[in-house]
Amino acid sequence: MNNRTDKIVIMKRADKIFVFIVFMIIFIGFLIVSYFKNMTGTEVQILIDGKLQGSYRLDEDQEIPIVSKNGNYNTIIISNGQVYIKKSDCRNQLCVKQGPISNPGESIICLPHRLSVKIVGDKANNDNKTLDNNTSDNNTLDNSTLDNKDTESLDAVTY
Repeated sequence: MNNRTDKIVIMKRADKIFVFIVFMIIFIGFLIVSYFKNMTGTEVQILIDGKLQGSYRLDEDQEIPIVSKNGNYNTIIISNGQVYIKKSDCRNQLCVKQGPISNPGESIICLPHRLSVKIVGDKANNDNKTLDNNTSDNNTLDNSTLDNKDTESLDAVTY
């Protein structure tokens, strides 16, 4: 004879509540991730030393060269709704290795050049690329008149 008896596992009320809470946490987490994954950025902001140097539409493909007065350079590419740094003369090349970004809140940082490229969401005044007109004497732009809405691209942003 077999002394083994089959035990029937019955979930207690506390076990059911625990399983329900775990499933709700997983479900809410899934909803949050899905919501933020569907967000798309509409604008690229380029900052040097924390100062806004330029804002560009993410849906317009272009190449933006950034050149400092001492010869440091970065080449920023906006293509297919993504932005990345194609070339840089910084030593570690981490900004180039990071790859493309496309979602609001993401950023690429080049610490040696004090350069930051970030994606922001939809803004009210997003008809064309705009540049900060309050640049200091240390931050100059090659194109002197940027008020024209038909300006296709900048030759270079120098700082």
